Amino acid sequence: MDLLCVGDVMLDVRVEAGALARGGDVHGRVIVQPGGSAANAAVWAAWAGARTGLVGRVGRDVAGRVLGEALAERGVETHLAVDPEAPTGTMLVVLEAGERSMVADRGANARLRPEDLPERIEAGAVLVSGYVLLQEDSRPAALAALDRADATYVAVDAASWPLVEAYGVERFLRDTARADVLLANELEARTLTGREGEAAARAPGARYRIAAVKPGARGPVACADAELEDARWFSREQIARGEALLPPRTSISHRLIAAWFDALAWWRAHPDEALAIMAKYAETPLSDYRVLVNGVRIFTLADNLRAFEEADDFRSLAYTGARTAAFLKEKGLIERIPDVRAILDPSFVRALAAEESGGGAR
Repeated sequence: MDLLCVGDVMLDVRVEAGALARGGDVHGRVIVQPGGSAANAAVWAAWAGARTGLVGRVGRDVAGRVLGEALAERGVETHLAVDPEAPTGTMLVVLEAGERSMVADRGANARLRPEDLPERIEAGAVLVSGYVLLQEDSRPAALAALDRADATYVAVDAASWPLVEAYGVERFLRDTARADVLLANELEARTLTGREGEAAARAPGARYRIAAVKPGARGPVACADAELEDARWFSREQIARGEALLPPRTSISHRLIAAWFDALAWWRAHPDEALAIMAKYAETPLSDYRVLVNGVRIFTLADNLRAFEEADDFRSLAYTGARTAAFLKEKGLIERIPDVRAILDPSFVRALAAEESGGGAR
């Protein structure tokens, strides 16, 4: 197994409405779907092609059965203890007028116990949800998961900055000493380190083999083996998978992009099989998907290199950017036309091409 996640399994009820009428009725969208931090990580990793599993606890109710079936349908191998008393965890998310409000009922998640876990948690990577660790009722299960993990990478998610703050920074660092991957957003990293942005990723680097921080609009960064990398292509699940996802190359960023070109080459070599796979994950009939992709052209590495060259057509990024900017200014959407060439940087693509030159055309 590539990734085994330990943690919360929730039924998410998502409500979208322009505005609620207090004490009255309005029309809107109500979406019911599987959720929970550990379940989400397992599903996304399975979608990316990993063999994934999930250890958690649900209630003896309809929601628990539905979640188990939904996870299995998405390719996740489930190990769900069934609580005879507590209901399955539920999260209500209400979106109205640009605001998001949430109400969480942890339910059976709060009663996850060490005995619900395998004696040996063996996988390429193990991800322990911070929600399990940071709340006292389920903390023993999280500590047991970290202790029993037999994996190349053992990851922990910081989950929530208020929970980290209440738990205590030193206590968190001490309890996660067994982990070698830390996943956090900007606020969680700031709470743990007292630092901002890239510094918040560097600071835990002495404790964790990989510290990945998602610092808001600036994009995510990862400190891997003391080397800071742009991690904008990483998801939390992909970082946790580590070597199970990435072949050994010099740069983490280059590895991810190179993997894309490998996939593109495989697609060209196996078009029918590739389309069948994509149609399956798009939940679209194969015949319809063939129509959708007809005429779609995905740029190769050579195309990317040519895009940085000067040309008087839309194959050139500089030409395309200038024409687009002129159109936006004409429509009053921007005040001035920027110098597009000043923001184009071909160094990444050229470095990748140089690195790939020994491995054949992509």
